[in-house]
This record gives sequence, C-alpha cells and structure tokens, in this order.
Amino acid sequence: MSVSPDLLRTFLAQEFPGLSLHAVTSRSQKWPSLRFNLGGDIPNDAADERIDQAAERASAIFEAAFSPQDEGFLSFTTWREFHDPLALALLPPGCETTRSEGQDFYEQDEDTRHVTYTAALHPRSLDYRSLFGLIASAELGRSPSIGGRAYLVNASSPLIFHMYDDRGAVLVAPAEEAPDKLRTRFANWVAP
Repeated sequence: MSVSPDLLRTFLAQEFPGLSLHAVTSRSQKWPSLRFNLGGDIPNDAADERIDQAAERASAIFEAAFSPQDEGFLSFTTWREFHDPLALALLPPGCETTRSEGQDFYEQDEDTRHVTYTAALHPRSLDYRSLFGLIASAELGRSPSIGGRAYLVNASSPLIFHMYDDRGAVLVAPAEEAPDKLRTRFANWVAP
C-alpha cells in the first residue's frame, strides 16, 4: 500500500463519511464505539503501575481488534516537534511516511500549528506497545513520553483505535458488530 494522506482520507470518506479523526473521542459522533478504561483504579501517584496497566490493556484491545495481516494506517499528529523522532522510531523498518503541516486540528478557529505523519502499514507491525506506554506517560509527567494524537486505522476490517492517554481509549467502527464482540471480551474495562 502506498503512503498517502489522500488514501487515508478516501478510506475514511467511504467507511466513516463525515468523520474527522479528532472527533473519534467525541461522544456525539454517530458511529458505534466503545470507550475503555485503561488506568483503572490505580491512583496517579502510582504512575509507573498505572502506565504499565494502561499500555497492557490498550495492547490487549488493539491485538483483539487488529490481526497481524490487517492493512491500515497510522495517523500521528503532534504539536511539539521533539515528539517526532520518538513516534517515527516506532514504525517498522523501511516504512514510508508523509508529513503534512496544518493549523486548527480541532476545527475550533485556533491558530495552533501541528504536524501530521501518515503511514500506510500493517498496524500490528508498529511497535504499538511502546507507543501506548509513551502515550500513557504523557499525562503523568513521565519521560520519555509522547503528547499528540495517534490514530490506528484498520482498513481490512474497518475500525479506528485511539488511545488518548492513561485514562482510556476509544474504538470506532462503521457497524455495531465489531464493538459488540469487544464489549463482551473486555466487559470489565468498558467505560460507561
């Protein structure tokens, strides 16, 4: 699969018409979704334990939703350039990316510059366990960490997975069947 933000946009337009990736965490989006509690009841002052649990839970959900053969995309947006090398190092060797700059990622008339990297890949070939650990570390003030928004898109079985921080993750699908299977399997982690 060639790398192109246009290819990702085309896929999203076909499978999730009208969806902007930033809206994946919105409770008002119209597609079936599940929210998962990752940090659980582990307090923030036990940061290392909380980060480990969040990364393990995110990895388990991701592995259940994405098979090793599935094709898809990583879309990673950051507002701080020093996060770029950390995120790019998690890609499989030889994985090509496109880089695009923009403003107003959240479409709220903000004048904040961001950079988005798009990679077409087998999502399970990404070092996702490290990615989830780095994302969980950001809110808890640990270093190294990655602040930004990482969206893992399954193009073979349409799904979008987004871990927003140590507290949780969202899985969005165009049909209810996919979230229902995961709702049953991870019932103890599903957030209200």
